[in-house]
Formats: sequence, structure tokens, C-alpha cells
Amino acid sequence: MINSTDISLAEYTAGRYRHAVQFAQYALARDTEDAQAWLVLGRSLMKCYEFIGAIDAFENASLLQPLANENRISMARAYGAVGRKSLSRDLLMCVATSQSVTVSELLQIAVALEAIDEPHFSMEAC
Repeated sequence: MINSTDISLAEYTAGRYRHAVQFAQYALARDTEDAQAWLVLGRSLMKCYEFIGAIDAFENASLLQPLANENRISMARAYGAVGRKSLSRDLLMCVATSQSVTVSELLQIAVALEAIDEPHFSMEAC
């Protein structure tokens, strides 16, 4: 049986971010400890430019499981978008200096650092 979390992930994958938000919220209404639903909610809200809600979702997910680099970068971008630039920078640099960062993630980090007006860290990340 397909549950609301699976539907929200399918909606996110299909680019229907508002629907993904809705189904993630349905899943969380049933189980507030569904880390996957929190992650889909956070990623979907990022696509809808609802950064405060995305931060809340990523923070809740991080309480349940360690975040993958992709989600840590998204959370850092959201922090930067709401003016929490030092937190954004610190999180981005933490990911950039980790052992498991990919080239694609480094490029995302560089762009995010540039967006928060930290060009010297952007160059360092690369």
C-alpha cells in the first residue's frame, strides 16, 4: 500500500511541489517522527521559496536522522535566504570540508556562498 510519504516523494519527483507539501503534511499528521516526510517537506518548501518552513522541516528531520549533504546544503541555503548568513556559511563550510563531499555538491556550495556574499569562502570551497 502506498502511503502519504511515498506519494509526497512521487509528487516532488514529478515537480508538483505544492502537492508534495500537502502529502508530506498528511504523513506528518499521522507520524511526526517520519524523517523522510520531513525531508520531502523541506525540499518541497525550498522549491516554493518558503524558506522558514523549509528550515523547520530540515531541523526536524535532523533530529531524527543525520542529514545527507544535499539536505544540509539546502538547509544552509534557506538559512542564507532568511538572513542567517553566518549559520549558512558555517554549515556550508562544514559540508565543503567533509570527506564525503562530491564535485557537484562543491559547486552548489560555491554558488550558495556567493549568494550570501562570501566570495572568498566560495573560492576556498572549490
